[in-house]
Amino acid sequence: ISDWPCPSLLLPGAEPATSLSWSSQSPYLLATSTDNTSIRVFDLRQCAEVKELAVEGKAAHMAVSRSGHWLAVADEVYDLWLGPASGPLSNASRLRFMTLDLGFTPGGKMLNVVDQIGWVTVWMPDTGELAGRYLVPGGPFQKAELDGRHLRLTSVKGENLCWDLASRAFVNEPQSEFGFFLDQGVLSYRTLKLY
Repeated sequence: ISDWPCPSLLLPGAEPATSLSWSSQSPYLLATSTDNTSIRVFDLRQCAEVKELAVEGKAAHMAVSRSGHWLAVADEVYDLWLGPASGPLSNASRLRFMTLDLGFTPGGKMLNVVDQIGWVTVWMPDTGELAGRYLVPGGPFQKAELDGRHLRLTSVKGENLCWDLASRAFVNEPQSEFGFFLDQGVLSYRTLKLY
């Protein structure tokens, strides 16, 4: 799956992971255990935990940039935490609505935060400042998934939509090139390659 020499990782106390975030080119993987109050940062080059980060509320969504330089966490009380992988994370903002997903742009220069109403809020990680926001029509939404330049959305009516972040328009849904997901403690990986 990656070029990092790390076949497995273990959370303290061998607890199951409840949430993971990793970008295939990043040397860092983020994980939370049952309480979701502390974020464990693993360095895949060392195959070891290198930092424990805390946020005030329970972590709801996490993201790591492809370079591994930036980390972001949205917690259950709508706070957005942002900072370098070396820590600490700073409280960038109190968000207005529940976050459905967050992710860094491929170059890692911006962080997109998507909420249940359809607002996409863009942050600059190097300054922690708001770069802008816009509303994706068709909300409210029950699910969102950032995948590179695309945002997959499911409305509360069950309609599946795909939004192109660059052109800010709906597009036909492209096939995802890759994707990890955690389902009842089992980490799975999807790919277009057939083996």
